[in-house]
Amino acid sequence: MSVEEPVREEPGPEEPVPEERPRASGRSIRRWVARSASANLLSRGIAVLVAFVMTPYILGHLGPSTYGLWVLAGAIVGYAGLLDLGVAGALTKYVAEHRERDEWSETNALIATSLRLYALMGIVIAGLGLVAGSILPPIFGIPPSERESATRVIALLALGVAIAIPATTSSAILKGLGRYDLVAAIRIVGSLVGAASTILVIELGYGVVGMAATNVPVTLLTFGLGVVCVRRVAPRLRIGVRGADRRSAGSIASFSAPLVILEIGGRLQSESDEIVIGAFMPLAAITPFALAARVSSVASLVTDQFASVLLPLASSLEAANEHRRLQEAFLTGTRLTIALFVPIGLGLAILGGPFLSAWVGPAYASAAPIVVILTLSAGIDMAMWPAGFVLQGLRRHHRLGWLALGSGLANLALSIVLIGPLGITGVAIGTLVPTTIECFLFVMPFALSVLGIGGGRAFREVVVPTALPAIPALVVLVALRLLLEPGTLVGIALVGLAGLAVYGGTYLLMTPARQERELLADVWRALVGRVGRARA
Repeated sequence: MSVEEPVREEPGPEEPVPEERPRASGRSIRRWVARSASANLLSRGIAVLVAFVMTPYILGHLGPSTYGLWVLAGAIVGYAGLLDLGVAGALTKYVAEHRERDEWSETNALIATSLRLYALMGIVIAGLGLVAGSILPPIFGIPPSERESATRVIALLALGVAIAIPATTSSAILKGLGRYDLVAAIRIVGSLVGAASTILVIELGYGVVGMAATNVPVTLLTFGLGVVCVRRVAPRLRIGVRGADRRSAGSIASFSAPLVILEIGGRLQSESDEIVIGAFMPLAAITPFALAARVSSVASLVTDQFASVLLPLASSLEAANEHRRLQEAFLTGTRLTIALFVPIGLGLAILGGPFLSAWVGPAYASAAPIVVILTLSAGIDMAMWPAGFVLQGLRRHHRLGWLALGSGLANLALSIVLIGPLGITGVAIGTLVPTTIECFLFVMPFALSVLGIGGGRAFREVVVPTALPAIPALVVLVALRLLLEPGTLVGIALVGLAGLAVYGGTYLLMTPARQERELLADVWRALVGRVGRARA
């Protein structure tokens, strides 16, 4: 690759520079976060709704055993995502940083270098998928009648990942540009097209193999939409492999190396449970655990909106030397993330059994304890997300990788030890314990130290205002479940909304939530505006 000297370019009169830059004033930052979060919230809500509708449909057509095969194959191939090598995070961080300084040439070199690395990784992943598809089914004891399907599914899913990794380039660029609204719109299109494709292949009789095959065209579609969006909002940027240089490769490597370790730890936590169950128990045992995990993940999918926008925001604030606003952004982001998770998590934990019964059938209501454990684990993990994104934006995330790796290895070891005496419940406990230790003993103290925030201030501004409203909400949820015994999805939703209303009302009365009241008002206005424009 040739080395190019960066040239600082000034915006031309007919080349508009995107206006969605998170400037340092409190009002503009809040508006930018509101716009980004509302877009994320809308897309995540649609994704949750699609998954909610599609899961019983897929389970009903595939059956518990084949559905377990689908989940197991996805967990195995999920590890191929490690070959992302943290490039997407580096791309988002540096695009935001270079954009703050109007360094367009450096950004183009970074994009070209990322695409070259991604293309190489895609070839490796496709080859590994073919190998894994041929050797893993017998290892996991998949019945001979299903091994051919398993081989094809693993190979096709790997091909999808091989294409999806380079395709993340456009979305990473848009995040760095602050255009989470466009990322969300593309995600919505992908969710809807993916669901329609899944229904089509199932109805045509292609089953689980057809489901795996649909990933490829859907990924190509979303990547193409992303490229079009980048060209429209940032005409100076080029998505191509020309112009790659060693300097950009060094910048990516220095930033992304810890992310690789962090990703390994995350994969061990999120993908290893189903693999452990598949290795020690029948395929059908994966299904109730996977359903419980999907239920428990709803709160995370809905509440990560404000955490995810902190990476480019932190990078921009650091470049502008706005340390005080960076502290405020971290505390507000953490508080709001936890405050959004807690009422939804409480509802899932209290109503998990009735929800599973009404959603996929009474046979799966026994997985309710798994929902409780995994929801608690997800909540603790979610509390670390704002810290992780801010530290990435500051390039102080190196320690997080090793902490995540240690937690992931402990998760794997505990799950293997506990699955014998406790079954799938032991696997869930194996996830909860390391996550708790990682959060409270390591990640949060480190983040507070880096940002110069005292523990007392964090307790007053984060813990107290998010924990106290949980008490009346918990009382309301338990009382309504015992009194009403909701057995339909509508009844369960009404009880959950009652708990959410009690928590939200109490929380917004707390003094530290003044910024949230203003922010949520902005989010509501932005969300209503997006829905109105979508209808128009």
